[in-house]
Amino acid sequence: MELKNNLFFIYSKEFDSFENKVDEILKINRSDSKKLQNEIYEQKDIENSVNFIISLKSKNLFATKKLIFKILNFEKISVEKMKDFIEALEITRNWVFFWSKNSNKKNDLPVEIKKICNFQAVTDFSLKIKKSWIKKFFQEKEILIEAVGLDYLVKILPNTLSWVKNELNKIEIYYSQKQKVLTIIDLKKIIFYQVEEKVFNLVEQIIQNNKQEIVREYMDLEETGTTALYLTTILGTYLLTMKKVEILYKNGKNLKEISIILNKKIFFISKLLNLSRTVQNEHLLKLVKKLMRLEVFMKTQPWTEKTLLESFLLI
Repeated sequence: MELKNNLFFIYSKEFDSFENKVDEILKINRSDSKKLQNEIYEQKDIENSVNFIISLKSKNLFATKKLIFKILNFEKISVEKMKDFIEALEITRNWVFFWSKNSNKKNDLPVEIKKICNFQAVTDFSLKIKKSWIKKFFQEKEILIEAVGLDYLVKILPNTLSWVKNELNKIEIYYSQKQKVLTIIDLKKIIFYQVEEKVFNLVEQIIQNNKQEIVREYMDLEETGTTALYLTTILGTYLLTMKKVEILYKNGKNLKEISIILNKKIFFISKLLNLSRTVQNEHLLKLVKKLMRLEVFMKTQPWTEKTLLESFLLI
């Protein structure tokens, strides 16, 4: 890869994809693949980064350290602060990675910085990329796994890099103790991710009325073998639970207390509470009533399950 220098503007929708790209760039462009002992990773804003560099210079440490900056709040950076930062930092030997969710933000860069910046867009962590990434992980770690086990992981894990990484790390630890070919039975013991959690993602997209993501989440659930009737029932349950969380919280209960009352993990209670703040009460009740009617009709006319659910999701 031929680089202008060590200054990058990286566009990606997910922070995990950004971090993965940073690791990839550093690995390719180092003289060796090992982390250098004199590297310092910093995830800061521009102002703190400039102060950090000045501090190193005052201690005569700047020349002996290789700095790697990940600047995350790019949208809030002024042109003046950007220039101050570049002037303070020697980008011929140090690395700077700006992250933005909006690819058009690169147009906000000063002209003189655009000329020296490397622009890269990161492809979303799609199903195809996920499969390739998981396969590569097992090859590099020399972990033996059944072919059907690999297919199972691709199907059940979400298209979120951080979640996939977390689950694969758990598999690596499990394998180091077992040292035998991993089977689906092994994987089901390890993997925390459940269908219900995928359903939560679908609920979130339904409330936001994001049709494209609704289709994607629904197709993911279909691949896990989830039936339309079960999905309809659990969607209604999630929405009702969300309303209960909202009411309990307004009545003075904290997240831990609500978690105990509803027998749900605090993680989900927190997510449901945050989600409840994005939807009006009338719209929520309307969705619940629709799902209840669908469930009744599906039980009397089972051959219409899939058609009815898809109509609800897409209309």
